[in-house]
Amino acid sequence: HGWHQSTVKIRLPKERKSWTSRAHAPELEAPGVYHRSLTSIIRSTFEDDVLKTFHMTLYSQYWKVSDTKTVQVFSEAYSSPAMLDAYTEIDDLPREPDVNLECVVAPLMMWLDPTHLTNFGDASIWPFYLYFGNQSKYPRGKPALKACHHIAYIPTVCSI
Repeated sequence: HGWHQSTVKIRLPKERKSWTSRAHAPELEAPGVYHRSLTSIIRSTFEDDVLKTFHMTLYSQYWKVSDTKTVQVFSEAYSSPAMLDAYTEIDDLPREPDVNLECVVAPLMMWLDPTHLTNFGDASIWPFYLYFGNQSKYPRGKPALKACHHIAYIPTVCSI
């Protein structure tokens, strides 16, 4: 789960300007981006006891408003139509012979949040967070349960 430091190259758009190819667009180098491997975070989370709080078999919820009206309830990422479609697609994939492992969807929800590092001055950084959509929003909202995974720290390149 180690941290790595990289320089990221970003192709820049320009208003009312087209480039013949992406390679011709101006490029900005952002040094000092600290990041972790998504694969290692997913693997370690799925091997941890926290997995017991995840919903691996997805489902739909409905509210029967009256005898003639039923409404689908959307309250969690794992019960959304997109997740149900992804789960069906993964579940319908052909399996290897003699392999009885369950196939599941691991929805990744990511956020960026600018953070000032000092009380005086303009030092700042952009932490990049990862949450798993298989976990209910209630434990995700409790910092003590450590549902948030820091996956990158992006330095401020310039201020405009």
